Amino acid sequence: MTSAPAHDRHFWFDFVSDNIGVVDPTVMNLLTEANTGTAKAYGEDQLTAKLQADFSKLFDRQVWVFPVSTGTAANSLGLSLLALPYSAILCHETAHVFNREAGAPEFFTGGAKIVPVGGNEGKIDPDAARARILELKSNQRSNTQPRVISLTQLSDWGTAYDLSELEQLAALAEECKLSVHMDGARFANAVSGLGVDPGKVIQAGRVSVLSFGGTKNGLMNVDAIVVFDAELAAEMRRRYRGTGQLLSKMRFASVQLSAYCEDDLWLKRAERANNAARQIASAFESVDGVRLAMPVHGNQVFPIISDDLETFLRSQGFLFSNWELGAKRFVCSAESRVETLLEALLQFRQVSQTGS
Repeated sequence: MTSAPAHDRHFWFDFVSDNIGVVDPTVMNLLTEANTGTAKAYGEDQLTAKLQADFSKLFDRQVWVFPVSTGTAANSLGLSLLALPYSAILCHETAHVFNREAGAPEFFTGGAKIVPVGGNEGKIDPDAARARILELKSNQRSNTQPRVISLTQLSDWGTAYDLSELEQLAALAEECKLSVHMDGARFANAVSGLGVDPGKVIQAGRVSVLSFGGTKNGLMNVDAIVVFDAELAAEMRRRYRGTGQLLSKMRFASVQLSAYCEDDLWLKRAERANNAARQIASAFESVDGVRLAMPVHGNQVFPIISDDLETFLRSQGFLFSNWELGAKRFVCSAESRVETLLEALLQFRQVSQTGS
């Protein structure tokens, strides 16, 4: 197999997560440029003002952007704008806000109840959501009342809601008087995979609050809460510091997010990651007995492989995760180098076919 240079060996072998990569060089250069002189603190600086304009242009409407330090903070604080402490938040049963955020959404909302809903491919089934809403509303005296539906785009199974699916769920939310939150930790990968403008995704889903991911796609510890309603934005400003997310040196977060949008850097990076995932998926499907647990809409691949193939890949130094449904998870970033993995899969396939 191809020998990877020592300095980037991890990009050839490590497919555990997209959280493990580097900061994009363009972003790092602009961070260095911002690291001169003084600037007003707590978001009163010029770079943060520019960020508001940049994101409003990105979504083709006025938006309000609040940089935060983690995706969990983005989800939890964003949900707190929409949910009441005694209300229910519907999400898919595999959603990050339900399974992987250690009670942070409940903490930030003051006790809102997370209600899981089923659906194929990691996406909420509208009929299942309607049934769950009607069940909760059938006994308002005893049941926690739904107030928010949270959609994960990409889903935790790496799949994307298309515009028609978003429109269907948005119509249900409007009918049942629910607000829509979107967990967009991999929003860039979803938008790139769908091939649509980001504003179209927000419009189709009638999204009030978006958790906008950056850290997984080349930023340094920066995600954002994007608010699409002026009154909610005013409330967010009140909550920002009290929840520990009002950064004193905000310019260093804001410059990253602005750089991310410039010249479609965020989408170019996402497309490189998505393309790497498509190549991996195709290579896995060429191996006898391997199937994909989910379609590939973004930068994640979930093959179901034999014990022999898993042992072979791990013996070659490849890193990947065990996942649900008997699948393995391979996650690509913009820096991922798939050549060595493709060669390994070809070698395994050839040996298997010859029996030697």
